[in-house]
Amino acid sequence: DKIVMLDNEAMSRGYEDEPRMAEAIKKYRDGKLVDDFKRKAVSALVTINDDDLSDYYSKYPEKFKRPDMLNLKIIKVKTEKEGAEIISELKAGSNFSNIAKEESLDPSAADGGRLGWVPSSQLGGDVLGSLMAAKEGEILGPFRADKDGKAYLVLEFLGMKKGEAVSFDAAKENIRK
Repeated sequence: DKIVMLDNEAMSRGYEDEPRMAEAIKKYRDGKLVDDFKRKAVSALVTINDDDLSDYYSKYPEKFKRPDMLNLKIIKVKTEKEGAEIISELKAGSNFSNIAKEESLDPSAADGGRLGWVPSSQLGGDVLGSLMAAKEGEILGPFRADKDGKAYLVLEFLGMKKGEAVSFDAAKENIRK
């Protein structure tokens, strides 16, 4: 199990000797024990029928909706000024993919900046708000990529697929857990 491997790696590096890390590891282990106990002992005593599952599914529909998917291209640069200059070039008719290949710091640069379909849940507030209001083909940005302002993003919005509800049958086992 990946969590056990991570725990073993932390111990092999001596993290449990650092007071702050030791406390975090202890809290994690205690929480894991409680979760395991609930899953094995308590869950065995609880019977959940299909009507209970259906009621829960109906009561919390937002939990069973896939996120909207946004098709994007990206150019990542170091400064807001570079981002603004790239937007000017793009508005003057330059090709997004070519600029991405030449200028972008993002790993997608080799593919012309193509990110493909990205779940809306992975995007921050300002970026998501702008994309939701954008028209297909619109260039947006520059957006600050991190809190420190060490990178900026220019995006090309290529389209959106609205998130759909997960069927009750598909959600049933997740609800049961």
